[in-house]
Amino acid sequence: MTGTLAARVLRCAIGSAVATCLLSACAIRQLQDDVSATQHRVDDKQAQLDGEQRRQAALEGQRRQLLAELNRRELTAAELSARLERMIRLNEASASAAAGADAQARQRRDERARQLDEAASQARRIEQDTAAPPAEKVRRLDALKEKTRKMLELLLVG
Repeated sequence: MTGTLAARVLRCAIGSAVATCLLSACAIRQLQDDVSATQHRVDDKQAQLDGEQRRQAALEGQRRQLLAELNRRELTAAELSARLERMIRLNEASASAAAGADAQARQRRDERARQLDEAASQARRIEQDTAAPPAEKVRRLDALKEKTRKMLELLLVG
């Protein structure tokens, strides 16, 4: 009887060891799945970040280009308005892509959008003003270009 009891104890111990190994393997597999899922989420977020950085770089390039053009040549009101509209679209794309950005970044983006909208609106008003003499339109356009230049310089720094 002791031999049978010993065999039963041994079988229980082996069964218990096998069950423990199987449970450990399941736990390890679950941890591997969790790590894999987390890595996929990190990769997705990295891709979103890369896209946002490309959009930001494009917006930055547009700002620099407009600033350079304002410095080197005369822009008509229509050209200035078109450039500002393009910057507004880039800014909107940047804002929609970074919906989860922190409050300060959203605030800067909203302020940038407001300034761009205002400058574009002023350029359209100058372009559409048929009552103002040409010299007055040139003076107002020059003032708007100077204001836009200063705004862009602040945006480049900030």
